[in-house]
Amino acid sequence: MNWIKENKFLTGFIVVTLLGAGALAFLVLAAKGKLEEADQRYNVAAAELTRLQSGAPFPDAGNLKKMEDLKKAHRAAIEDLQKNLAATQIPLDPLEPAKFQDLLKTTVDRVKAAAAGAGVALDEKFYMGFDKYQTEPPKPEAAAPLGRMLKSMELVVGMLIENKVTQITELKRELLPEEGGKKDAAPAKPGAKDDAAKALVTRHPFDVVFIAHEGKFHSFINSVVTSKKQFFVPKSVTVKNDVEQGPSRVDPNKVVPQQPPPKPPDNPDPNAPAPAVPAPPPEEATRLLVGEEKLQIAVKIDVVDFAEPAAPAKPEK
Repeated sequence: MNWIKENKFLTGFIVVTLLGAGALAFLVLAAKGKLEEADQRYNVAAAELTRLQSGAPFPDAGNLKKMEDLKKAHRAAIEDLQKNLAATQIPLDPLEPAKFQDLLKTTVDRVKAAAAGAGVALDEKFYMGFDKYQTEPPKPEAAAPLGRMLKSMELVVGMLIENKVTQITELKRELLPEEGGKKDAAPAKPGAKDDAAKALVTRHPFDVVFIAHEGKFHSFINSVVTSKKQFFVPKSVTVKNDVEQGPSRVDPNKVVPQQPPPKPPDNPDPNAPAPAVPAPPPEEATRLLVGEEKLQIAVKIDVVDFAEPAAPAKPEK
């Protein structure tokens, strides 16, 4: 005790040092505990991430049923879509070659009569783009596809006549595969069977060239893309104005009348007011500068056919 009383400064220094060392040890232990806890959480999260990235659903009965239900729902959605799309096309009805020729002649006569009634000009040799079959029948396997193509093209020509275009100048089509034309089919998957390799979507293009005012052209395109009887896709559109030069703001045919100057009086009075100037003639109605021109339009249209949904497979015995 005497030493402590005699060395109060040293004693205080030792006490403060011991307290600081204890506090430092406490902080070190607390930090170490938090580090271990954080490291443990990291290891758990990393292990879970690795499991999720490399793992697969466990093949138990519950997971298998969920997968089968998803496959059935997916297949049902695809079949439903195919049914809806297949409903927006002209059906492929059986047709004999001679019957197709009769159908073609009847269609041409009907279209010509409708065009004449609407004031739509047609070419003298107009035959719906099927000129070859005016004198000879098609192949037996081509009769039914040709019949469907004819009905599709008649729909489009009917839209032109309904919109009262000025003239249909050209109507031509590409040969169907059944006639010897190129096939428009999606490539089959490797190893697919012949009946399963059929294309889900096939396109049969044809071209139509006509003359019309701008508003009637817009109305025709709207009719094509909103058709409920057959699915059409306007593949390309080329428009040429029949007036290549811009119109003048001044009407070259307008004659401006010249007003004769007022006749001076015989005995002019120097104090009399000046004679009134005659008012200019009233302006004519506003002349349209644009919008009255005719357009020459060439449209390539795809007739799109969708495959019917496949029949459900029979269960194996």
